[in-house]
Amino acid sequence: MRLNDEVLSATDDHRRRVLGVVQELAADGSIELQVGPRQGDDELHTFVAGLDVAVLPYRAGTHSGWLEMCWDLGTSVLVPGVGAIADQHRDDTFRRSFSGAADVDAALAALLEARSVAGSECPWGDAVVRGEARRAQLAQVRATHARVYEQVLGRHP
Repeated sequence: MRLNDEVLSATDDHRRRVLGVVQELAADGSIELQVGPRQGDDELHTFVAGLDVAVLPYRAGTHSGWLEMCWDLGTSVLVPGVGAIADQHRDDTFRRSFSGAADVDAALAALLEARSVAGSECPWGDAVVRGEARRAQLAQVRATHARVYEQVLGRHP
């Protein structure tokens, strides 16, 4: 687990409790804890690309830039089933959702099994393939918008 060193100076009760739990887990060897300054983009991408699974502890949200970064880098994601975040990239070999603390173990195990059964580090395709697919999808969206605007403006029946 990587912890931004700014969290060490947290003053609100919730962050202090979370920090306490993380420090307890690190003390008993349950997790490897790395503490350091905020990473630059290149360093962050290298770190995330090297993870087996990124756990995104969201409480709410409509979209996750972190989930998109993991998709681009080929890193699996474990994310709570909240908001539209849970619907991003529905491929279960890439992303698994959980709805409560009791579900985390099962969701993580299922995610890791799905990756190993698929037989590769990145069973949902590499970043180049996903980038090409995303560009094709964006071209289709732009073409559809253009058709709709032309129809609304009365240029085409």
